[in-house]
Amino acid sequence: MPPPRSHRAPYFSGRVGDPIEDFLSEYEELASSCGLTSRQKVEIIVRYIPLELRDLWKSLDGYLAGDWQDLRLTLEEIYESTSALSRHSEQKLQDFVRHSSKSRMNDEGDVLHYYRQFLLLSKPLLDSQRLTNGECNKAFWRGFHSRDRAEMYARLIAKHPDQPSGVHFDYLDVYKVARATFSGDHLLDLELDDPWEGSRSLKNGRLEHAQTHQADQDECDP
Repeated sequence: MPPPRSHRAPYFSGRVGDPIEDFLSEYEELASSCGLTSRQKVEIIVRYIPLELRDLWKSLDGYLAGDWQDLRLTLEEIYESTSALSRHSEQKLQDFVRHSSKSRMNDEGDVLHYYRQFLLLSKPLLDSQRLTNGECNKAFWRGFHSRDRAEMYARLIAKHPDQPSGVHFDYLDVYKVARATFSGDHLLDLELDDPWEGSRSLKNGRLEHAQTHQADQDECDP
């Protein structure tokens, strides 16, 4: 296979106007001519995409299984409208978030699955500027059940006490707190400085109030 920076190397940027079908066809034809196996095709393809896309592609089931056909079908589905993103793509993200919010997270595996699926649907929209960072943060937050949000809100506001009112937490911060919350790892719980130790009862009262307030607010939020 040609080096990534070679003029003969295929390349996919992930940007609007760069169709995934052309890239995959060119890559597969070149890989087959070089005698690559299915697993080799899967492992080598990430050399020809931007660094910021590699972790996402490596998290896909087809990549983990070394199944080229499965990976190709998944990529075509993800980027099916990259060249002309439509309202349908935005609707798929909204439907996914709405469906996810109906069920509570049981463990860290549920959080990881939700995070990966959310990235698959939101990344093309972010890249095409059809979705702002603020809208992305709000959508990610709304994908959790209201009771899960209430529990995580207490931790988030403790870690970010200066969070402006009406501004949603960064989705990566929410993701980290969600993993800690549902993995049984409470080290990310309120790591308070010594001056707060003498007012633990006051702290607990504030957290209960924050949880109740957020749960009520989420139930009323259209």
